[in-house]
Amino acid sequence: MTTPDPVPPAQRITPCNLARIAEGEAGGASIWGSESAARQAQVHVMWVVMNRLRHAAYAPPYDALSDFYGAELIEQPDAKTIQLALGVLYADPKDDPTGGCLFVLSQQDRVKLGVRDGDLILIGKGPFSLHLFRNWPG
Repeated sequence: MTTPDPVPPAQRITPCNLARIAEGEAGGASIWGSESAARQAQVHVMWVVMNRLRHAAYAPPYDALSDFYGAELIEQPDAKTIQLALGVLYADPKDDPTGGCLFVLSQQDRVKLGVRDGDLILIGKGPFSLHLFRNWPG
């Protein structure tokens, strides 16, 4: 359920923190096989964050940065990821490539939790993949 938020999502997270989440959760080219594939995965993670910030269940004081553990691994994201974050922050929600997904799990976490495949799956190198879900799969 998406409802208008009195505080727009772009005012609830900085481009730097959105980029930190994306890099921490999606990783880089070594996981995806190329920089363009890594950037696509990072953008998908950014949209999951933005979808949460637009969703009524994640109204303020919800803090996206504390909810995505991978962000803790990244102190300063690279400039290209910050540029991508700016684009996603101010993009029209109709441009969402995830179809409204609110959750993202790595293949490893999905298996550990014993949940179904994602509504959208991004396949990386080797065993790595990201599973995006519109609703919590558990």
